Amino acid sequence: MNNRELEYELTEQEQLNKVKYTKGFYAVFALCVCAIGIAGWYTYADVKNYMHHNESPEISITASEPVNEQAEVKLSGIEKNTTENEDVSDNAEEEVPQETPTVISEPVRSQRVCPTGENKKILSEYSMNNMVYFETLKDWRLHKGTDYAAAQGEEVFSISDGIVSAVIKNELYGEGVELEYKNGFKATYYGIKPDSNISLGTRIKAGDVVGTVTEVPCEKSLQSHIHLEMTKDNQYVNPETYLNNTDNP
Repeated sequence: MNNRELEYELTEQEQLNKVKYTKGFYAVFALCVCAIGIAGWYTYADVKNYMHHNESPEISITASEPVNEQAEVKLSGIEKNTTENEDVSDNAEEEVPQETPTVISEPVRSQRVCPTGENKKILSEYSMNNMVYFETLKDWRLHKGTDYAAAQGEEVFSISDGIVSAVIKNELYGEGVELEYKNGFKATYYGIKPDSNISLGTRIKAGDVVGTVTEVPCEKSLQSHIHLEMTKDNQYVNPETYLNNTDNP
């Protein structure tokens, strides 16, 4: 083999090797590119998943103005209406109103009792300084007490706590009992027969029986009744005023 053939043969071999190496280079390059692409894809997916799981939750913040005690606030000549914001929470505990305990007490006994009990019918009122015509006596005179309707034999009660200061038998007003109360008050019950336990110095409670109805001689023209007179420091007063003024002992 001459040199020329040898040189040709070597050149051909180099070209084959060149083509072989070129193909191999591109194959390796393609594999590298694919590997880089796959690695990049997985890296992107991991980063995306990481970012998705670590997203900050949305926080809603509501800013409200402080509540002013006045319904209307004026600033720099501008009127501004403010209303109180009510924050309602589904999980907030509801306030349970406390029940007020019921107090049961015994009824208080009244300081004043009508002398004829439930029957409070008045036939003749206290006249103060006005003259009144007495049909039975056929003349004019002061009516110093109050006449309460009551049937013969009915019980008569003390109008307040007191002490028996006199047992009376009067020509004009008949039998009676005088009771002394607090603060200078005295009451004289005319037209009653004193109860058997009534005597000078007997202590009487409001509502206790002092006697039973008989008659008032000077007022026979009226239906059956009792005549009640009252004085304070020896001055005549209206019995009804005393009965209705429970603040005055």
